[in-house]
Amino acid sequence: MGSQLRATAFQRLAPFGRHVVLGDASRDDRPFSGDETWLATRTVSGLSIGGVAHLRPAACTKALTAVISLVARGILDEPLPAVEPLENAGKVHEALENRTAPAKTVLSVLSVLSAAA
Repeated sequence: MGSQLRATAFQRLAPFGRHVVLGDASRDDRPFSGDETWLATRTVSGLSIGGVAHLRPAACTKALTAVISLVARGILDEPLPAVEPLENAGKVHEALENRTAPAKTVLSVLSVLSAAA
């Protein structure tokens, strides 16, 4: 979530609320106001394992091992992706823009490859 949507979410954050930044798919990051953060006692934090793994590899390995263990034991469930044929790319992009797409959506090129064969 980035751009105006991220700014709106932050502005609507309740006092003592926490805003966690997980990515910037829009590549249009906007800064948070220090005064808005301080006056409402809000917290802003980021989470990017890929960006910091090299700084503390042992800690990241331990955390990722714990997550993998939770998945393996069935405690943490990872949803399967929705698979759409490549010819539905326009529809999929529209759903992504409208934020109505499933949590994970994959475009399959198999139908294109089959047609070409």
